Amino acid sequence: MKTSKEKFLLPLIDLVPWPVRNLFYRLPGVGRVLRWFLNRALPAEDRLSPVRITAGPLKGLWLEIDFQKEKFFWLGTHEPAVQKALRDLVKPGMTVYDVGTYIGFFTLLLSRAVGDTGRVIALEPNPETHRRLLRNLRLNRRENVQTLMLAAADKSGREIFQTAKNNLAPEAHLVTSATVPEPDPAPKVEVETVALDDLVFDRGFPRPDLLKIDVEESEARVLAGMDRILKECRPVIVCETHGLDASREVARALRRHRYSLLDLERDKPIPAETVPRPGRLYLLATPNPASRP
Repeated sequence: MKTSKEKFLLPLIDLVPWPVRNLFYRLPGVGRVLRWFLNRALPAEDRLSPVRITAGPLKGLWLEIDFQKEKFFWLGTHEPAVQKALRDLVKPGMTVYDVGTYIGFFTLLLSRAVGDTGRVIALEPNPETHRRLLRNLRLNRRENVQTLMLAAADKSGREIFQTAKNNLAPEAHLVTSATVPEPDPAPKVEVETVALDDLVFDRGFPRPDLLKIDVEESEARVLAGMDRILKECRPVIVCETHGLDASREVARALRRHRYSLLDLERDKPIPAETVPRPGRLYLLATPNPASRP
């Protein structure tokens, strides 16, 4: 049952347009104040609760979230540049791959966009997060999504996966020799990895029209495992990179396959041979028209 504060607050939140929410969240200090206010105004749940997403391309769909730590999903303010790009790029009937789904926010966006005639292949290796993904798909009765508990990588096999504390943060990742140990690491699990080329050309999965990749520092490995896809299928790619080195590796790999790059947050092309800016970066990679088969 809603508290009196919730009954008063929720209708007010619904009145705030999606672009205005995104602007407030991005202003220095404003987003922090808003999060503090919402944490005080809304009840501190000690469990996951299903809520309706209140704005953006996913408005009206349900998502099971932790209110205190994942309210950006509920408010529709999660990675707005990626939301807008996928909304504009994905059309009914397309086959899209969501590589690194977390709990399925973008999986649901892709599912809605491709419609009944399209298909979404969703890869999420973390067992607990994968269970949350399945619950969110059931909440919305999405039947055009096939989920795979696999980690995309440069080769198929088995590797160690670092989970996040309480399975709430989306920063879980494959462990590599370059991974810096955490002072109080979350549990590690062994997961199955797959090269996307193996998935498509050996296991018979459909060729992708578009891939959304968010794999927390393993982006270059994912691209290395889909060399044939990049050459023959020429899909559009929306990719989040983490850190300057990762951005350089991803940009180098995509340019080698004759892709043009766009910085989604700034809506600016990244010229050939230009080093991407440091920090987290949202890239849109499109194959050059002359290079399409």
